[in-house]
Amino acid sequence: MAGLTFLNGASEVVRVLFGGLLSNQTFSELLPYGLYYWNRSLSLIFGVALVYLSLNLLERKRLAWWMTLLSSTLVLIIHALNELSTQELVFLDALIGPVFLILMLLVFREQFTVHSERRSIARAVGVVASSFALVLAYGTLGFWLADPSDFNNDFRLTEAFGQTLRELTFTAPPDTAGRTAQADWFLDSLNVASLSAVAFGAFSLFRPVAYRFRIQPHERNEAREILEKHGTSSLDFFKLYPCKSYFFSHTRRSFIAYRTEANVAVALGDPSGPEDELEDVIVRFLAYCRDNGWSVAFHQTLPDLLPLYARHGLRALKVGEEAVVELGPFASKTSRSKKMRYTRRRYGEREGYTARWHETPHSPELLEEIKSISDGWLTLPGRRERGFTLGKFDLDYLRKGRLFVVRDGGGRAQAFVNEVPSYRKDEATIDLMRHRPDTPNGVMDFMLIELMLAYFGEGYERFDLGLAPLSGLGETTDSTPEERVLKMLSQRLERLFSYKGLREYKAKYDPAWEDRYLVYSGGPQNLLSIGVALTRLTEGEK
Repeated sequence: MAGLTFLNGASEVVRVLFGGLLSNQTFSELLPYGLYYWNRSLSLIFGVALVYLSLNLLERKRLAWWMTLLSSTLVLIIHALNELSTQELVFLDALIGPVFLILMLLVFREQFTVHSERRSIARAVGVVASSFALVLAYGTLGFWLADPSDFNNDFRLTEAFGQTLRELTFTAPPDTAGRTAQADWFLDSLNVASLSAVAFGAFSLFRPVAYRFRIQPHERNEAREILEKHGTSSLDFFKLYPCKSYFFSHTRRSFIAYRTEANVAVALGDPSGPEDELEDVIVRFLAYCRDNGWSVAFHQTLPDLLPLYARHGLRALKVGEEAVVELGPFASKTSRSKKMRYTRRRYGEREGYTARWHETPHSPELLEEIKSISDGWLTLPGRRERGFTLGKFDLDYLRKGRLFVVRDGGGRAQAFVNEVPSYRKDEATIDLMRHRPDTPNGVMDFMLIELMLAYFGEGYERFDLGLAPLSGLGETTDSTPEERVLKMLSQRLERLFSYKGLREYKAKYDPAWEDRYLVYSGGPQNLLSIGVALTRLTEGEK
């Protein structure tokens, strides 16, 4: 359809430039400035419009379908009236293109489902109308104030208005061309102003639907109930974070938590719900995003659903590995290694450090202490609040869960973590992990060792240490070209971000490594816009 529309539009432009359009005396009487000029102008306008609309038909825009149908119908009417007195063969040749395009548009109308932003449509109409009024006023004043030698005419105000209309509709006769450099500059400026207004309006018409964050309280409660039955990831808690929207299946037994940024709908992890509903909710979500003109990305998915994603045209890119510690072996073996025994003896026995849980409700004094720790931590190089896959420091948020706090021998709080609910059976997970700028290096190791042993004592089987970004890339023979490129970039950026150092730090706790993926639509060419969207979401802008 897009190709057919482009050909029809191009043929109209060629007809104007090289066709020597025939004039029909009957039709000429209906138009104020003569058929020759009006017909050329209308054909050129609709030809260019069809060429532009063909680009939006490629994206299956519904508004583009309506405008193409309207433009083709008007082209058909113009040709029918203009060719009435010509030979039958010429008459049919002029009509066959628009007629065929209209028929094809009607036959395939159900294929054009992508919405455009309603506010942008209204704004485009307003911009074009107001800009046209300003350009009309500018042109009228320009012709009225022009020196008679500029156009070989001393325009009165009404004549200046009419001449501006002729210039804007491409119907000005050749004998009204500028006679001086000043006149040529004025006509060029008038054309630039009018074309700029039309171009901006045309662009605004087809902008993707703008994401508007709206969620009802009961939707978050529904999502929580689903996670309690079907949770699979340490990220599940953050699906309930206030910044997420929800796309539910038609049964409302499954959902996808997402946020849209830069026309990319970024879902957090995999869909949540019964296994037999996951494919249906993915298909519906893809259709929903496609109809809104959004690309799609599922961030930090498990490997389990990769075949399902691939079946629906999505690509997968490994983005790192999740470190998950088995607490049984950690308690019986890893924590008893020479290095970890030394850390526990140094801080726990010699220097008098303590590490323990603080249950809710928390005292104002404790909350003030951890705020002081967090404020200090944020002053360290590279430390800042992040979002989407992590929480941010917020006292209301921290009041709701347990806090694990490390104090030095003098009783001063040095570091803390906050616990968040894990919807993965028998697995514990945390969110914020912060320390004071002057906290000794080994204290964070001491805190993690004591934390995991405490969890083991409570009966947990696993502890999620979080993602090691860009870890394990390009290590298999079936690694994608995109993954190999990402590995090369991570090696070049190692001095700035220390991805390797983060993996090595987590590796000393002897975790199992679980692959995590970015699943996305549109092919590798979409990775740049997806990367921009993820950066904005995770780096604290949203």
